[in-house]
This record gives sequence, C-alpha cells and structure tokens, in this order.
Amino acid sequence: MLSGSKVHLRLLKKEDVSILFKLHSEEKVKKYNIIIDSMDNKVDLRKALSIVNEDDNLIGFVTYKEKEYYSRTYCIGITIGSEYWGRSYGADSIKTLLRYLFKKLNAMKVELYVASYNIRAIKCYKKCGFIEEYIKRYSSYIDREYIDIIIMGIIRERYNSYLKCEDGKYV
Repeated sequence: MLSGSKVHLRLLKKEDVSILFKLHSEEKVKKYNIIIDSMDNKVDLRKALSIVNEDDNLIGFVTYKEKEYYSRTYCIGITIGSEYWGRSYGADSIKTLLRYLFKKLNAMKVELYVASYNIRAIKCYKKCGFIEEYIKRYSSYIDREYIDIIIMGIIRERYNSYLKCEDGKYV
C-alpha cells in the first residue's frame, strides 16, 4: 500500500471492480475519460491501483504503464468518482503515484494525456509539477466532436526540485 496525506493507493481487490466500473461509468466522469489507442496494436497492460480515502471509501483508481520496455518513461491516468471531486484527492493520488514511480521504479519521466477542456485536471497536474509538452490537435472523437489532447510530463529533475518547494510553488 502507498500512502499519501489524504489517500492510500492499494492493489485492486476483486470486490473493487464493480464499484470502480460504476464510478467510471458516471456521465460526469465519462466526459473526461479519454482513451488513447496504442499505435503498435500491442496489448496495453496497465497496472491499476485503487484509491481509498481517509474514511476508507473506494473513490477511484490510478493506472500506470511503462511506455516501452525498460524506457523508464511511464504513462499514468486517474479516475475519481464525481462526488469526491474538489477535495484534493486527485492531487494527493498523483503525488503518491509519482513518489512510487520516481523513487521505487526509478522513472526518468512520467507523462499523461488530458482533454484540453478538462481545466480542473490540468490545474491539478500543474499543481503536481507537470508541464504542458504539446497538443495533439483533433486527436480524439468524443460526443460527436473532435477534441485536442494535451500531453503533459514531468521529468526526474523537475520532480526532485519540486520536492524542495513549498506548497507546490517553487521558492
């Protein structure tokens, strides 16, 4: 189990699956979940961890996957049920996952994909030290319209220096 200040990340349990499916299927949540197809048609085996809050409620999940074998670059994702939005669970989950990826798995870089209209998530990721790297224009087709996807990343050096700052702001 990985512990943050507000959440714990733990391995999925069999009984988590139905709850996580329900959270993932919420209309509010589905609007922001984007699926990026693998370019090489290989099976995309992501590792998933359940997010449990301080009241021991299962509130969502995070995923991570090494982009290429031994690349030390990881791609992450997060889904949290809408009733838990706005409580800093997302930021704490991301920071906890980053600590694991950089400190335990020796990552050199972590990146993520976010819909350009998902302002709440973009602010959260920036708060966690991510920067916008580039935009894939008209990259996904959701609700009968093409949307831009922003690719955000954080490299090891930035993560290490971000640890030395106060309240998520560089000193």
